[in-house]
Amino acid sequence: MTPDILLQRARNMRDMLRADQDGADERGCQSQEVQDAFVKAGFYRIVQPRLFGGYEFDYATFYRVMAEVSRGHPSVGWCLALGASHAAIVAAFWPLEVQEEVFGKDGNFIAPHRAVPVKASCREVEGGYEIEGLWAWCSGIPYATHFIGNVSIEQKKGPPRQLAFIVPRDRIEVLDDWGGDATLGMRASGSNSVRMKPTFVAEKYVVPAGPGLWSAEELPEGTHGTRIHGNPMYLCRMMGPYHASLVVPVLGAARAALDEFEEISGRRQMRWPPFGS
Repeated sequence: MTPDILLQRARNMRDMLRADQDGADERGCQSQEVQDAFVKAGFYRIVQPRLFGGYEFDYATFYRVMAEVSRGHPSVGWCLALGASHAAIVAAFWPLEVQEEVFGKDGNFIAPHRAVPVKASCREVEGGYEIEGLWAWCSGIPYATHFIGNVSIEQKKGPPRQLAFIVPRDRIEVLDDWGGDATLGMRASGSNSVRMKPTFVAEKYVVPAGPGLWSAEELPEGTHGTRIHGNPMYLCRMMGPYHASLVVPVLGAARAALDEFEEISGRRQMRWPPFGS
């Protein structure tokens, strides 16, 4: 596999994506056929570690591919990007034991990360935490295998401690509140809400979500990812990649608009001489 092959696969899907635009907008995400094509093309493995069946390519490759998908349908590109990008987060911040379990033998992993809950609670119990809550706008959740969420836990002294947790899909409920007329714009971005009833989450699946999750300034020894995979990409200064995931679909939309303009201008005649198209 090479970055150029992935990029060409994304370009080759443009007609398929555009043909499914109305259907995707109505259902709230890409069709199963399109999703199967994404999986077969390897789009969810771009920043996933080689150790677990990924390609471990760089972010530049990832975003070039996401831009091409977004050129076919920006909302679907958003859904794909926010479901595929978080393999790097797991590879960076969770221990090897959890990575082995989450990525599994086949390396099939898709997960959104929702940082701010609508309402959530967390309390420490023996061996881990009991967590419940509601997280809105969980883009990428329709075909996800896991969910990553943030929650805060009260401390006896000082401000609440911020945590990030990961759970398999069968521990959450995906609400039917996206697609069709449920929202204005980005109808196919797969941004459904997620509800989790009181659930025990073992300590190994929970990591600090303070400054260390967003920058390397407090990580002089690196991360699990730099030690396990030996790749500085998994040091994960995440604000750059996170914001890029939101910008790339916009770039794809701009390119799609140019495609539309070029098509229209090629088949419409001028009003005044010369009357060529």
